Amino acid sequence: MSERPLQGGLVGPTFACIIAIQFRQLRKCDRFWYENDNPAARFTEQQLAEIRKVTLSKILCENFDIQSDIQRASFDLPSNFLNPRVPCSSLPKLDLSAWRESSAQGCLIAGRSVAVGESAFPSPCTSCICSSEGAQCASLRITDCAQLLREWPREAILRDDVCTAQCGTAAPPNPNGHRRQPINFKFPDLSPFIAK
Repeated sequence: MSERPLQGGLVGPTFACIIAIQFRQLRKCDRFWYENDNPAARFTEQQLAEIRKVTLSKILCENFDIQSDIQRASFDLPSNFLNPRVPCSSLPKLDLSAWRESSAQGCLIAGRSVAVGESAFPSPCTSCICSSEGAQCASLRITDCAQLLREWPREAILRDDVCTAQCGTAAPPNPNGHRRQPINFKFPDLSPFIAK
């Protein structure tokens, strides 16, 4: 392409965008990519945190016959200031306890233990279901605010942002329960200004 390269880059903005889109699609469509969204194949957040703390330097240290010092970024030259050599034992290890499966499957939702397959309401307008991957929560679409007010305390509804957005006007904020009267507003008659 005949465009000027980006500052610090080899290609221009259009080709840089094309390359970025291709890399994003390659990563998103790879079902074996370790950060995918497939519930059957993905890692938990604790497992991902353990994977992310492992470096190539640590992998090299674990596979050397002799334990020695290595620079933190193994592909870069060692430097006392930018890339110091450190003992292999100082690099973080992979904690495999994140992969341990417990015999008692379940989730903790709003301080309550919930079995796999069951659901709970941590707040009036949020529902969570416990899966083998952990709690999966979603906001509820409220169709009857009056019923919500009958089933939940007013304070709980006002604390929940999802409820407030959907039924905030139905739950009076004042403690005596009196609703403010809506302001009567009438649009002016604009028919003389509208061309026929």
